[in-house]
Amino acid sequence: MTGLDWIIVGLALLLSFYGFGRGFIVGVLSLAGFVLGAATASAITRKLGSGPTLVFSSLLGTLSYLVIPLGLLGAPVLWIGLFRLFLGLHIPTYNVNTLSLRQMVIPAKLQGRVAATALTLAFGSLSLGFLLGGLLASSWGLVATIICGGIVFLIGSLPLLSRVIVSYKNPSSAVVSAHL
Repeated sequence: MTGLDWIIVGLALLLSFYGFGRGFIVGVLSLAGFVLGAATASAITRKLGSGPTLVFSSLLGTLSYLVIPLGLLGAPVLWIGLFRLFLGLHIPTYNVNTLSLRQMVIPAKLQGRVAATALTLAFGSLSLGFLLGGLLASSWGLVATIICGGIVFLIGSLPLLSRVIVSYKNPSSAVVSAHL
Protein backbone atom coordinates (compact mmCIF):
# COMPACT_ATOMS: atom_id res chain seq x y z
CA MET A 1 0.00 0.00 0.00
CA THR A 2 1.18 3.50 -0.76
CA GLY A 3 1.06 6.46 1.60
CA LEU A 4 -2.08 7.72 -0.15
CA ASP A 5 -3.76 4.34 0.38
CA TRP A 6 -3.07 4.55 4.13
CA ILE A 7 -4.52 8.06 4.24
CA ILE A 8 -7.68 6.89 2.47
CA VAL A 9 -8.01 3.89 4.82
CA GLY A 10 -7.49 6.14 7.86
CA LEU A 11 -10.05 8.64 6.62
CA ALA A 12 -12.56 5.87 5.93
CA LEU A 13 -12.05 4.45 9.43
CA LEU A 14 -12.38 7.90 11.00
CA LEU A 15 -15.61 8.66 9.14
CA SER A 16 -17.09 5.23 9.83
CA PHE A 17 -16.09 5.33 13.52
CA TYR A 18 -17.35 8.82 14.28
CA GLY A 19 -19.92 9.09 11.56
CA PHE A 20 -19.40 11.89 9.05
CA GLY A 21 -20.89 14.69 11.17
CA ARG A 22 -19.03 13.88 14.37
CA GLY A 23 -15.72 13.21 12.63
CA PHE A 24 -16.09 16.44 10.71
CA ILE A 25 -16.73 18.46 13.89
CA VAL A 26 -13.72 16.96 15.70
CA GLY A 27 -11.55 17.50 12.63
CA VAL A 28 -12.59 21.14 12.22
CA LEU A 29 -12.00 21.92 15.90
CA SER A 30 -8.62 20.19 15.74
CA LEU A 31 -7.61 22.13 12.64
CA ALA A 32 -8.89 25.37 14.16
CA GLY A 33 -6.78 24.80 17.28
CA PHE A 34 -3.58 24.22 15.33
CA VAL A 35 -4.19 27.16 12.98
CA LEU A 36 -5.07 29.46 15.90
CA GLY A 37 -2.07 28.22 17.87
CA ALA A 38 0.31 28.82 14.99
CA ALA A 39 -1.23 32.20 14.15
CA THR A 40 -1.27 33.52 17.71
CA ALA A 41 1.94 32.02 19.18
CA SER A 42 3.95 35.12 18.34
CA ALA A 43 1.34 37.58 19.63
CA ILE A 44 0.84 35.64 22.88
CA THR A 45 4.59 35.51 23.42
CA ARG A 46 4.95 39.26 22.85
CA LYS A 47 2.10 39.96 25.29
CA LEU A 48 3.07 37.55 28.11
CA GLY A 49 6.77 36.94 27.50
CA SER A 50 8.31 33.60 26.57
CA GLY A 51 8.53 32.12 30.08
CA PRO A 52 4.95 32.89 31.10
CA THR A 53 3.78 31.67 27.67
CA LEU A 54 5.49 28.33 28.30
CA VAL A 55 3.65 28.05 31.62
CA PHE A 56 0.31 29.08 30.05
CA SER A 57 0.77 26.69 27.14
CA SER A 58 1.67 23.79 29.42
CA LEU A 59 -1.39 24.39 31.58
CA LEU A 60 -3.52 24.50 28.42
CA GLY A 61 -2.01 21.16 27.38
CA THR A 62 -2.87 19.72 30.79
CA LEU A 63 -6.41 21.07 30.54
CA SER A 64 -6.80 19.51 27.11
CA TYR A 65 -6.40 16.02 28.55
CA LEU A 66 -8.55 16.66 31.59
CA VAL A 67 -11.60 17.65 29.50
CA ILE A 68 -11.77 14.25 27.77
CA PRO A 69 -13.49 12.41 30.68
CA LEU A 70 -16.19 15.11 30.72
CA GLY A 71 -17.54 13.38 27.62
CA LEU A 72 -19.04 10.80 29.96
CA LEU A 73 -21.42 13.48 31.23
CA GLY A 74 -22.82 14.05 27.74
CA ALA A 75 -21.93 15.56 24.37
CA PRO A 76 -18.74 13.50 23.93
CA VAL A 77 -18.03 14.96 20.49
CA LEU A 78 -17.94 18.46 22.02
CA TRP A 79 -15.42 17.41 24.69
CA ILE A 80 -13.19 15.53 22.24
CA GLY A 81 -13.40 18.56 19.96
CA LEU A 82 -12.36 20.84 22.84
CA PHE A 83 -9.51 18.46 23.64
CA ARG A 84 -8.27 18.77 20.05
CA LEU A 85 -8.80 22.56 20.06
CA PHE A 86 -6.85 23.08 23.31
CA LEU A 87 -4.12 20.67 22.24
CA GLY A 88 -3.87 22.48 18.91
CA LEU A 89 -3.42 25.78 20.73
CA HIS A 90 -0.83 24.25 23.08
CA ILE A 91 1.52 22.49 20.66
CA PRO A 92 2.63 25.34 18.34
CA THR A 93 2.82 27.87 21.17
CA TYR A 94 4.91 25.57 23.34
CA ASN A 95 7.17 24.40 20.51
CA VAL A 96 7.95 27.92 19.27
CA ASN A 97 8.95 29.11 22.73
CA THR A 98 10.99 26.05 23.74
CA LEU A 99 12.86 26.22 20.44
CA SER A 100 13.61 29.92 20.97
CA LEU A 101 14.85 29.24 24.50
CA ARG A 102 16.98 26.32 23.35
CA GLN A 103 18.53 28.33 20.51
CA MET A 104 19.38 31.12 22.91
CA VAL A 105 21.15 29.05 25.57
CA ILE A 106 22.81 26.31 23.47
CA PRO A 107 26.01 27.18 21.58
CA ALA A 108 25.51 27.21 17.79
CA LYS A 109 27.87 24.29 17.17
CA LEU A 110 25.83 22.04 19.51
CA GLN A 111 22.32 22.99 18.40
CA GLY A 112 22.03 20.17 15.86
CA ARG A 113 23.04 17.56 18.42
CA VAL A 114 20.73 18.98 21.07
CA ALA A 115 17.81 19.14 18.62
CA ALA A 116 18.42 15.55 17.48
CA THR A 117 18.66 14.35 21.08
CA ALA A 118 15.48 16.19 22.06
CA LEU A 119 13.55 14.73 19.12
CA THR A 120 14.88 11.23 19.78
CA LEU A 121 13.82 11.42 23.43
CA ALA A 122 10.43 12.94 22.58
CA PHE A 123 9.46 10.53 19.81
CA GLY A 124 11.17 7.54 21.42
CA SER A 125 9.22 8.03 24.63
CA LEU A 126 5.92 8.08 22.72
CA SER A 127 6.10 4.31 22.16
CA LEU A 128 6.71 3.72 25.86
CA GLY A 129 3.85 6.08 26.72
CA PHE A 130 1.48 4.24 24.38
CA LEU A 131 2.49 0.91 25.90
CA LEU A 132 2.15 2.16 29.48
CA GLY A 133 -1.16 3.88 28.66
CA GLY A 134 -2.55 0.66 27.20
CA LEU A 135 -1.44 -1.37 30.19
CA LEU A 136 -2.89 1.13 32.67
CA ALA A 137 -6.14 1.46 30.72
CA SER A 138 -6.61 -2.31 30.76
CA SER A 139 -6.18 -2.47 34.52
CA TRP A 140 -7.40 0.94 35.80
CA GLY A 141 -9.92 1.79 33.10
CA LEU A 142 -9.76 4.38 30.36
CA VAL A 143 -11.04 7.40 32.31
CA ALA A 144 -8.68 6.88 35.25
CA THR A 145 -5.76 6.47 32.84
CA ILE A 146 -6.61 9.68 30.96
CA ILE A 147 -6.91 11.61 34.23
CA CYS A 148 -3.59 10.11 35.38
CA GLY A 149 -2.03 11.23 32.08
CA GLY A 150 -3.31 14.77 32.65
CA ILE A 151 -1.83 14.77 36.16
CA VAL A 152 1.52 13.52 34.83
CA PHE A 153 1.39 16.30 32.22
CA LEU A 154 0.81 18.82 35.02
CA ILE A 155 3.65 17.41 37.14
CA GLY A 156 5.94 17.52 34.10
CA SER A 157 5.06 21.19 33.72
CA LEU A 158 6.05 22.14 37.28
CA PRO A 159 9.73 22.87 36.43
CA LEU A 160 8.44 25.67 34.18
CA LEU A 161 7.42 27.52 37.34
CA SER A 162 11.06 28.10 38.25
CA ARG A 163 12.08 31.72 38.69
CA VAL A 164 14.45 31.51 35.72
CA ILE A 165 11.77 30.36 33.27
CA VAL A 166 8.96 32.60 34.56
CA SER A 167 11.26 35.65 34.37
CA TYR A 168 12.26 34.80 30.79
CA LYS A 169 10.50 37.49 28.77
CA ASN A 170 11.94 37.38 25.26
CA PRO A 171 14.69 35.63 23.25
CA SER A 172 17.15 38.47 23.89
CA SER A 173 16.69 38.27 27.66
CA ALA A 174 19.98 37.97 29.50
CA VAL A 175 18.21 36.63 32.60
CA VAL A 176 18.12 33.04 31.32
CA SER A 177 21.73 32.86 30.19
CA ALA A 178 22.92 34.46 33.45
CA HIS A 179 21.21 31.71 35.51
CA LEU A 180 22.22 28.70 33.43
